[in-house]
Amino acid sequence: MTDSGLNRRLEEIASQPSGGAAAADTLAAWLSTPQPFVQAAELARFAELAPVGLIVDSFRVDIPFGTGGRRGRVGIGPNRINPRTLALTVAGHCEFLRKTVDRDDLLVVVANDTRVFIDINRLHTFMGPAWSLLGTSSRSLARLACQIYAVYGVETVMTAPGDDDAYMPTPELSFAIRDLGAAGGLNVSASHNHPDDNGLKVYTPTGGQYCPPDDANLSATVEQVVLDPQIETLVAGHADAAGPIPPAVHRRYISMYTGRARTLCAASAAVGPQIPIVYTPLCGTGLANVGETLTGAGYQLHVPPDQYPDGSFAPIPLRSPNPEIPGVTDPAIDFAATVGAELVLSTDPDADRLGVEARLPSGEWRHLTGNQIGAILGYFLAADPDGPRLSGSIITTVATSRVLRAIADLGSGIDLTDDLMIGFKFIGQLLDNAESEGALPDLVLASEESHGYLTTTDLRDKDAASGGYLIAHLHALMRSSGATLWDYLMKVFEATGVHIEYGRSLVLLGAEGAETIKAVMRSLREQPLERIGGEPVVSRRDFLVDGTTGPLTGGERASRDVLEFASEHYRVVVRPSGTEAKLKYYFDYAEPPGQSARPGHSVRPGQSRPPGRAASRFAELEPVVHADCSAVYADLARRAGYELSAAALDLPDVLPMQEKAGRDQAGHDEAGQT
Repeated sequence: MTDSGLNRRLEEIASQPSGGAAAADTLAAWLSTPQPFVQAAELARFAELAPVGLIVDSFRVDIPFGTGGRRGRVGIGPNRINPRTLALTVAGHCEFLRKTVDRDDLLVVVANDTRVFIDINRLHTFMGPAWSLLGTSSRSLARLACQIYAVYGVETVMTAPGDDDAYMPTPELSFAIRDLGAAGGLNVSASHNHPDDNGLKVYTPTGGQYCPPDDANLSATVEQVVLDPQIETLVAGHADAAGPIPPAVHRRYISMYTGRARTLCAASAAVGPQIPIVYTPLCGTGLANVGETLTGAGYQLHVPPDQYPDGSFAPIPLRSPNPEIPGVTDPAIDFAATVGAELVLSTDPDADRLGVEARLPSGEWRHLTGNQIGAILGYFLAADPDGPRLSGSIITTVATSRVLRAIADLGSGIDLTDDLMIGFKFIGQLLDNAESEGALPDLVLASEESHGYLTTTDLRDKDAASGGYLIAHLHALMRSSGATLWDYLMKVFEATGVHIEYGRSLVLLGAEGAETIKAVMRSLREQPLERIGGEPVVSRRDFLVDGTTGPLTGGERASRDVLEFASEHYRVVVRPSGTEAKLKYYFDYAEPPGQSARPGHSVRPGQSRPPGRAASRFAELEPVVHADCSAVYADLARRAGYELSAAALDLPDVLPMQEKAGRDQAGHDEAGQT
């Protein structure tokens, strides 16, 4: 590109709203000064040929630290995941460890999931087939991270360093940090995101994620890093930097759960091996934790042959390997019919979230929400008259179902914490604080609505293996008596009252999307919800204000940017995601046991029905609550500037709002032509 052409290009970029000027300045600086881990010819090609909107979003900011690290699209620029971003993160982590860990022999455990960047969305076809970022995998980034740690004098270990296809689930990383007495960890994973994304999450010496104010201090340290111009040359001298994690660490991790399974689930020992279960890692790492735990506990496990580790997530609908989303396990459900299985378990690519699909006697399959799985686990562990009736702590967040409070009231000696900010790192922080005070609780269950569970204090992150063997146990017990897991959930609701929850998201990409998310939160503060499902809102909480005692750090403001609205039976919680370009909201309905309506009358929330009818009550309420949830979703969409049809509103939430609006318009156009 000529100098005049470049100047015109930069002027065009600078004229764009929402970050154009900053993007133009940063791009100009990169073009004039060589950047480590950035190929000059590729940068010039990107500057010349990329759509302006892509350039703005790629260069408008440095990709921020969200929930303990960075997550985003792979690509060129400071607002993308790439080797340069990795190098800055690792260098900052090394500097932070030198400041905060009082020893010289620093060890970091490095983990990775299975994902590989192949530009599935075809946003970078102009870069050509030889573009150096194509084929970037979590594994290749993890190996590079180990080399960079070595440059800074920090020792690293990873699973099977010589194996290009090796991986480690996130929960085992947390366990390994604690088991090895490491100074911290790094996880290269974008969890349940699309394969065009990746992420870099930093872990504490206790195996958790950094919380305020430490996350702000870590972020500030990373932001101050200036890479040595010779860093690439220095890195090349540490080709085999990582040592292996001792195999005994993995054996101890698995035996921790298989031992608990023998203790808590002895009643299913005779029937479990006879009942087939389908398990899908959704092409991720879960065979190493959930898979081995289930087989070690004696269950008959079947894995769909096309869903073994595959970084493209090609067999997964919408390539969205998230157990939260109904439909992603449809291929696994189809496979279940071939092996006679009536339970499908799934995990996301880093295997910390657990999904459950249960077959009903009618042949219909029910997708259990994260809250429903948590209710089943909590009731079995703490309140089921035929269960272990454990005493100790149940811990959850402000966005998680209120059913856990009802379960805690039924249990004996249960201490409940249900006011933590959203994100499992705050559960880990609570355990850390208790441990430092010499008062680590007997943990019954830590649970969050996004399919995250923990039943042990031997790690500090959610772990799908914590819930997987318990769900398998209950499924085996229910099937041996001719019932189903869904029947067990209805048993929970007989005791607690019916609870129905929905979690939804507005995905809003790019610089414009980030501003829209802020605008919606501002709108909700200035013009809050007045009614939910026909009921007047009776309480509102703004966690940026309520419960605070002084000025907040940037990390605290991000984690506390949460609004809650409640009516007699409903509750709505809204927040921006800390790791993704989305606005998340949580919608739940709760009623005490025994509320119902007279037979033959239409049912609305709050009416009364004789006790012992949880299943029929749930069936009557579900469409009502779903409609009321959709009404709130439509309100949030309007606040974001989107007036969508009912069909568009019901499209999967993994689709950006811009795409939902485009499909809606296409449908209108087609209808008009017809």
